Amino acid sequence: MLLKISIMKFGNIRFIAIFIFNMLLLVSLSPASASVLYPEQQSAEIIDLPPYLHVLEDPAQQLSITEISAPGQAQLFAVNTREALNFGYTRSNWWLRFDVNIQSGKTWYLEVDQPVGGDIELFILPKNKDISRDNAAPPLFKRLEDYRTPAWRLNLPPGETFSVYLQANNGQAILRLPLRLMTADAFITHGNRQYLFFMLVFAGLSVLGVYNLSLLFSLRESSYLSLVIFIAGMQIIFFRDSNLFPASAFLSDTRTWYYPTFILLTMAAAFNYWRSLNTNGNAKLEILLKWLQRGTLIIAPVAHLTPNIVQLACLLLLSVNPVLLLFITQTALGGHRLTRSTYWAGTSAGLALSIYVLPHSGWSVLPVSSVYIGQAGFLLAILLLSINQADRSRLLREQAENERAANQAKDEFLTTMSHELRTPLNIVTGIGELLRQTPLSAQQQDYLGKQEKATRHLLHLVDELLDLSRMQGEPPEPVNAPFRLSELLAELEQLFNVQAAQKGLDLQIDANRCPQAILLGDAKRLQQVLINLLGNAVKYTDTGRVTLTVAPLDTVNGQNLSLRFEVADTGIGIPADKQPHLFKPFYQVNSSRNRQYGGSGLGLAISHKLVSCMGGELKLHSSPGTGSRFFFTQDFPLQQADMPAGRGDTQADPPPENTLRGIRILLVDDDEINRFVGKKLLASRGAEILLAEGGSQAIRQVTQKTPDVVLMDISMPGIDGYETTRRIRAADPRFRNLPIIALTAHAIDGERERCLAAGMNDLVTKPFALDTLVACIAAHTR
Repeated sequence: MLLKISIMKFGNIRFIAIFIFNMLLLVSLSPASASVLYPEQQSAEIIDLPPYLHVLEDPAQQLSITEISAPGQAQLFAVNTREALNFGYTRSNWWLRFDVNIQSGKTWYLEVDQPVGGDIELFILPKNKDISRDNAAPPLFKRLEDYRTPAWRLNLPPGETFSVYLQANNGQAILRLPLRLMTADAFITHGNRQYLFFMLVFAGLSVLGVYNLSLLFSLRESSYLSLVIFIAGMQIIFFRDSNLFPASAFLSDTRTWYYPTFILLTMAAAFNYWRSLNTNGNAKLEILLKWLQRGTLIIAPVAHLTPNIVQLACLLLLSVNPVLLLFITQTALGGHRLTRSTYWAGTSAGLALSIYVLPHSGWSVLPVSSVYIGQAGFLLAILLLSINQADRSRLLREQAENERAANQAKDEFLTTMSHELRTPLNIVTGIGELLRQTPLSAQQQDYLGKQEKATRHLLHLVDELLDLSRMQGEPPEPVNAPFRLSELLAELEQLFNVQAAQKGLDLQIDANRCPQAILLGDAKRLQQVLINLLGNAVKYTDTGRVTLTVAPLDTVNGQNLSLRFEVADTGIGIPADKQPHLFKPFYQVNSSRNRQYGGSGLGLAISHKLVSCMGGELKLHSSPGTGSRFFFTQDFPLQQADMPAGRGDTQADPPPENTLRGIRILLVDDDEINRFVGKKLLASRGAEILLAEGGSQAIRQVTQKTPDVVLMDISMPGIDGYETTRRIRAADPRFRNLPIIALTAHAIDGERERCLAAGMNDLVTKPFALDTLVACIAAHTR
């Protein structure tokens, strides 16, 4: 009709122009049709099909092959304009159609090269055949199980034109359909090359994964776990994308929950691994990685409920990769060793993953070769990371060995210094004790009292240093022995009453609500903590009161009792900005204040560690000018049976003077002044003293004069105290029961055990209180 109207109204020239226009309009409105593909005429073994395809989108997923192949339905299809068949993220069904005529009868293969997953079905019909009239089902070709990728053998009758329909749906993944026709030889060669490449990548990642897993078990380094999870996750993703084995068809279904979950967990492992590398590095990078890791872990369990979650994850990764690279570069240039050593490996991994996930994001369409580049680049990056990780392990081992060597050297130094300090302190305290036994004027007694106070302070400082050294290594195992809390608190009250009274302070110990039960625990360490806290409270309080409160938190259930200990004062208080550092060794809030009040800054650090060893946590509340409160909670099992009075200690009451009368004592010591002081002190209690300056002389004295007890020094030139004891025990059966007491300045863990193992009966550390030594001698000579 349009053509007829044009002829009536216009002349020849206008007629020609309008005729051409109408013809173009009719062509544009006519159903799309593709030219028939004759493979033999292409003179190629591999033919890309996009130029021959027509495409139909079915958003409702309701069209069937019967409907779209019916006569007159060709207009439903549109001519394909995509060079690469990348449909992005879509939940539609997509139909592709082309006509083919194989004239020679040669076998050709139709392959979908590198699909991501989902459902792909193929239908082949004689051209223009109306299958809706037939009762038989249309010929359906599904994915062949013998091949990694969807491929169909087109063994069609020669010279006849067939219409090929392909239906695809990819669930939650990107839909990419690079269709190709291949000869049999090209199909086999192409498949073998692909298979070899992906197998090499898979095998390489497997070897690196097992290698890092073995290092995880051998070195116990947590960063290896993140790296292993990262490698395993990427293997699963590559495995699925490449459809490496036909048995993985279930894994290729992108509509299942584990597809997006694996991607998110893999990303979380990558972020956590780089967090371990960034330790002590860039603070901003740490914050970014921490929140990225938390976000992916939170989303992973519900990922399958989120539309297009894979696309969102890919977009997130592509967005943060430049930011991460910027931070990593800044950290490496800042001199961070781990980041600098792994910089190129991390950059390679980020670049390879960006190339691999870029087509999955929908931002860009990359050729199929991006799959190979991404996987090969990732394998190279993991190889570099594994090499750097091994170097990091070597550094960690060296650091650990250096730390062990430093700790050993420190322990040896502290042991030596303890001995060297305690030996002269023993002389000082011994001389002071001897002076007290002589007539003294009031002024001399005052001088002697000041000297003893300074000596006790110095000895307390040495003990604190040794305690801190012990707790820097393996935490000491708490003792679980019965004790009475009331007796422990009574001793504390007796110990601090005088100090508090001298400063005019009100000392209160409140434990009225505690049941009178026998507790099981480490009474010695508990007492040490409370002594430190009370000592600080009395020291830093000028007016007011100091209170120790012990209150039960939980009712006694017949087995355990939870107690809250709190030491409060009305002293000078602690500023809020200083409180986080208060439990660090040698930390002092104010050096001028420390000069005023004294102190080494070790008591709170030791108390904090002791409370941690006992299963609690020492905390504080304080403000300047109003005082401080230190508190902790401790659980104690209850002793079911009765125990003797006292705290379970074996110390005897101090004996009266002349308790050692008639006892012959051999004092073995290589120091002349120690022998002099020891002889005078013990003789003042009525003992007969024999002296020996070394191990050989001690053995002769024991053999010739048969003492009742031996006081054995440990550190002596030539034969030390351990070997001397062993030789005495072996010299004569009579000496097997001879009491040998170690008198040593070695106040370190394990010293008592070493002395007992050498054959000694007991140990007294220098400097000693004379009453303590006398009581020990009396206990072994009764």
